Amino acid sequence: MAELDALNAAAQLHACDMARTGNFSHIGSGNSTHTDRIRSQGGRCRLTSENIA
Repeated sequence: MAELDALNAAAQLHACDMARTGNFSHIGSGNSTHTDRIRSQGGRCRLTSENIA
């Protein structure tokens, strides 16, 4: 469950960031990628993808 928690936290933080900045994009504040955001929440990943729709 730890990996799922990291994914959920990364997704929630990015959603809040997009709402706050009005920037609907795969690239977050500070040029973060989805892999960066997952790893920042303690997730381990090799291959990732993201759907922001």
